[in-house]
Amino acid sequence: MEPQRSTWDELPLKEKLDTIQALALIPAVGAMLLFRRDIGCRMLNPAWLVTVSVATGAVGFAAGETPDGIVLIAYAFAILVAGFTQRIRRLREFRRGESPHTYYLGTSDLEALPFLGSLRRNRRVERFFDPLCCIVAGLAVFDFAPFSGMWLSRGRCMCANGTSGLT
Repeated sequence: MEPQRSTWDELPLKEKLDTIQALALIPAVGAMLLFRRDIGCRMLNPAWLVTVSVATGAVGFAAGETPDGIVLIAYAFAILVAGFTQRIRRLREFRRGESPHTYYLGTSDLEALPFLGSLRRNRRVERFFDPLCCIVAGLAVFDFAPFSGMWLSRGRCMCANGTSGLT
């Protein structure tokens, strides 16, 4: 059995990259929960929802009573509420006999906009307009809460490629 490594410096580069990639998913999952509907039930795993909310809230608590802290704590609460609300909806759909894909990444709320008609194919709205919308929201918050603005912008950019990274 291989002995466990004790410090970050001793980890191989591949393990460091995997750890950073996993941590980078935290803002992405939070953004997906708020900007998409009908996310698959397995994507709404309660352990993930609580982990993402606690991690976001911990960053908010670390920021203290600054605008960043207040925004991130409110964002963590919104993530938790949105995630469990969507999970309850998916479970009700299962009981009614509907069976959506359980790892579905969700449909963007922006797809309802009439001027995006031809872009609805191949998840173009989710890949291009969702990230743009979140970057704009991050820039709007950036003036009074810079870290929160970067958190919002980073979260949506991680989801732009259309893969969850959770599987």
